[in-house]
Order: sequence, then C-alpha cells, then structure tokens
Amino acid sequence: MRLEQPVQFSELVQSVEYLEKAVPVNATVRLTGWGRTSTNGNVPTLLQSLNVVTLSNEDCKAKMGNPKNVDLGHVCTLTKAGEGACNGDSGGPLVYEGKLVGVVNFGVPCGRGFPDGFARVSYYHEWTTVQKRPEVLTPYC
Repeated sequence: MRLEQPVQFSELVQSVEYLEKAVPVNATVRLTGWGRTSTNGNVPTLLQSLNVVTLSNEDCKAKMGNPKNVDLGHVCTLTKAGEGACNGDSGGPLVYEGKLVGVVNFGVPCGRGFPDGFARVSYYHEWTTVQKRPEVLTPYC
C-alpha cells in the first residue's frame, strides 16, 4: 500500500507487528475499538478495550449455528453477554502478546453472547511476503 504522505509516528500513533503464526485456542487477547457500546447505543468518546478469549473454529461454528463464513482465514473470540465487538469496530485490531492477530470482521451484533469473528492475520502472511509486483498489492474496496 502506498500512502500520500509518510506516517508521522508519535506517542499516540505507533506501528504494531503482526503474529506470523496462528494464535492459540483459549488465549486471552485484547480487542479495542471505537464502536457502539450496545446495539443502537452511543458511540464512545474514549477508546474501548476488552479482554476476550479465542475459540477453535469448530467451537465457533457450533456456537453460531454452523455458519459457512468461519474458515481457516478466521479467528473467533467469545466473552460474556453484554461484551464484544459492535457496530463501528469493524477493521479494528485484535492483539495477542503485543502483536496483531486479527481484524474485526463479523458477528452477531453487540455482545449477545455469541462469538465475534476476525480476519486471521497469520493466514495472509505468506501472501503478503511473497507478492513482489506493486500492482498486485494495489488496495481495492
């Protein structure tokens, strides 16, 4: 990805490494975001942060009613009802031992006691390190 201007790192703006291997099952990971605090709830003025626990994909599928969108490219987390990712958190980080392991992707909205799904960053490691031609890395929406 090319940026119009270089990123200016500071105390508030910093880079994060990503974990090249899959995060273990039953690991405590950190979810942060600016999403709503409940369904149709307020948008926070302070960054929200929460510890959640990773699930196996099999457990994730079982708890979500066996959806087809949970595959090797995903990592799921679970916490108690009333907590979890919500509207506005999409694209936000999931961190394990200081390294990025997931990006908020999908879930049953806003802490209803079902797993949240994240794009598993390690799944894309080989793709991001093997690509050599800049035109292949052109971002799209």
